[in-house]
Amino acid sequence: MHYAKSDTPAQARTTTLNEELGQIKYIFSDKTGTLTQNIMTFNKCSINGRNYGELFDFSGQRVEITEKTPRVDFSWNKLADPKFIFHDHSLVETVMEGNPEAQAFFRLLAVCHTVMPEEKNSGELYYQAQSPDEGALVTAARNFGFVFLSRTPDSITVVEMGHHVTYELIAVQDFNNVRKRMSVIVRNPEGKTTLFCKGADTIIYERLHPSCKKLMEVTTQHLNLLGSSAVEDKLQDGVPQTIEQLAKADIKIWVLTGDKQGESL
Repeated sequence: MHYAKSDTPAQARTTTLNEELGQIKYIFSDKTGTLTQNIMTFNKCSINGRNYGELFDFSGQRVEITEKTPRVDFSWNKLADPKFIFHDHSLVETVMEGNPEAQAFFRLLAVCHTVMPEEKNSGELYYQAQSPDEGALVTAARNFGFVFLSRTPDSITVVEMGHHVTYELIAVQDFNNVRKRMSVIVRNPEGKTTLFCKGADTIIYERLHPSCKKLMEVTTQHLNLLGSSAVEDKLQDGVPQTIEQLAKADIKIWVLTGDKQGESL
């Protein structure tokens, strides 16, 4: 066993370890940060019924994305994160054409969060996020022209396609394991008040259903679905091969996670 990046080999500190390992029949492993890298990346999204993030050839067949696949050029956006990678050029075109649904989608991502901005001496903009997935969504909005710039207890400023817009923060409800969603109420410079909400798909869908009579009596009766996002947490190097070898040894593996079964698989 050897970790190439730091040139660190494994060290056997006791010979009885091998005997103990030979008795193992089950492995219980955490997922995030153990099997995965805990580095979230914005890969796909669906806006107004259209999916973005996959590539297709002229015959309509899906094209596999590799390291050699051309990336979207974000040079038009001076505030873009140079480390952000996306391959579907059609999403940039949709946003730059002024599509209202696409712009509203990224406006939500730029406003509805608890991320804190940090500007380095070099003038570069960095984000401090409580969760990696929230940071990934705000970074995606940043690259597609909706740059979260600063916040105060009563306001949040976003650069929307080159224009500075400051929203008044009327109310904020943070994400928690009970609500499984985050909500903010903001007022734009024109005086229009909007409720932005993001969260688990099942929770959001319940609040879109017309049979929710109780919700029809409150402000969420006008809740419109702007879109959905797909954030990926890649596996650590060697995880698939390790799991395969353990399976051959008839060792059962249980993954401990709070995610849904479909997401974990």
